[in-house]
Amino acid sequence: DLKLRLSKQVQTALALILGRLQRAFECLRPSWQLTELAAMCTFPGDPGQPVHADTSHVYDQQVLTVFVALHDISPERGPTKMYPRTHLDGELHLGLKEVDERSAVLCTMLCGDCVIMDSRLLHCGTANTSSLHRFLFYTSWMPPARRSRGSTNTILPQYEERLYLRNWPEWTSRDATEEDSAPSPS
Repeated sequence: DLKLRLSKQVQTALALILGRLQRAFECLRPSWQLTELAAMCTFPGDPGQPVHADTSHVYDQQVLTVFVALHDISPERGPTKMYPRTHLDGELHLGLKEVDERSAVLCTMLCGDCVIMDSRLLHCGTANTSSLHRFLFYTSWMPPARRSRGSTNTILPQYEERLYLRNWPEWTSRDATEEDSAPSPS
């Protein structure tokens, strides 16, 4: 995964995404902070991942991840496979029962599509059997609090605990020369 700076291109992408998703997120919770800002690449021939959750079912609070396809993602290109409602199943997370493959949803996407996932949801990247790379832009959001113990922390240090959903228009429209000095928490 590649941690991203708030370049003009990233600011533009975030403004498009957040302008559409802010209300939906705030219906769940009134306040969110950015905890991941990155891009992911899967290479041709990658075998796929084991089924996993990005954050702990036991220790972590809700973190929402937004994946955006940077090109069409066909089944051969290694789309993410998600297991609906598994973020609510303690027995499954504790290994007391197996995941039901029949419930899996393969997230094939067209360029610009997005998928929103609770980071406690069981999922996996599938094998990339194509001759093409697979690229995803992603952000993760959590309620302002302590950092998660899971892998959901892919963000440059200068942005940690500083970028909030409620004031995204401010930090997505800043001059790119200011990108290394993120706004102070509000």
